[in-house]
Amino acid sequence: MKKLLMCLPVLTLIVSMPLTANNIFGTGAQSCGKWVANNQEGPYEDFHMVGWISGYISAINTEYDLQKGVNKSYESIYYAVKNRCEKVPLDLVAEAIQWVVLNEL
Repeated sequence: MKKLLMCLPVLTLIVSMPLTANNIFGTGAQSCGKWVANNQEGPYEDFHMVGWISGYISAINTEYDLQKGVNKSYESIYYAVKNRCEKVPLDLVAEAIQWVVLNEL
């Protein structure tokens, strides 16, 4: 319970981060459905998305002094984001990454 109360302010900040096409650009600004439909590759071929996911998580970690995903492989994070995108195709890729950071890392 104490852990939850200590993490609550950080989680509130992450959840409240605004996500619109106005402040997200690049690969993460596309819809999950578009990415999934156009991507039949894995993390070894889709290096652009791997880099974007890694950079976005690094930015969240830096902004909120976290260490999310530090001990995870980039393949597992890539597939976690892709799985989230398959479940919620109308979200932006950036929103799927935030969900993974909050719920799986």
